[in-house]
Amino acid sequence: MSKMGQDFFDMQEAAQTMTKADFVAEYGKQNADVYDQINTSAEPDPEIDIEEIVKNINEQIPF
Repeated sequence: MSKMGQDFFDMQEAAQTMTKADFVAEYGKQNADVYDQINTSAEPDPEIDIEEIVKNINEQIPF
């Protein structure tokens, strides 16, 4: 894993155990969104079915 990838993984791991204030103090407020994402997302986003979206759009556009 690259250093950047490892750093991001470490940030995600730290977000699980640190308070937001401690996280921001360590990783900077520019990375607060990583903390928020880890701590507010109870379930993963549902998968997007691109084919279904395209089909629906095509049905709405008169050709």
